[in-house]
Amino acid sequence: AGVTTYAPLSRLNIRPGFKLGIIGLGGLGHMAIKIATAMGATVTVFTRSEEKAADALRLGATHSIVTTNPENMKSLSRTLNCILNTVSAGLDLKPYLETLTYAGQFILLGAPPIPYRILAGQLIFRRLSITASLVGSLKETKAALEFCGKHGIVADVEVVSYSKINLALEKLAKGDVKYRFVLDAATLSDQR
Repeated sequence: AGVTTYAPLSRLNIRPGFKLGIIGLGGLGHMAIKIATAMGATVTVFTRSEEKAADALRLGATHSIVTTNPENMKSLSRTLNCILNTVSAGLDLKPYLETLTYAGQFILLGAPPIPYRILAGQLIFRRLSITASLVGSLKETKAALEFCGKHGIVADVEVVSYSKINLALEKLAKGDVKYRFVLDAATLSDQR
């Protein structure tokens, strides 16, 4: 999660005053908040959950928007320099693209199962770009580890014993993870 979010963020020339939107608050989203904030960005998180909206602020976001009410996004019209989409769900991109400034960027980290529908006019008249990133290179991984070490950034994890793995998978399917599961390898021997 660290290098997956660090790599595209490190390419953005983030500086104080840079306004970044992050879609989703899960394993990738929570690290993106921490890393972007440490880089100096003003971070706005888009989430479907009131609880996660509060978590976003606790993690360092300046603003959080609950997207289940479309009116909530109108206040951000053309204010964000970039949006980092960390979810793999199909989304209507139009309201998100409306939050981007002229020449803003929309970066995909997740791969939704259905194609996005994009109106070309929404992109070309405001010179918006859509790009994607998967994981970082070895050089970017080293830089991510150094950056996170320097800034004390770590992933929020729930350690799970092998006997509770099915419960963890159920929680994962419901989106009820804070924010990464880690399997306790010491408990694997309990099952033999």
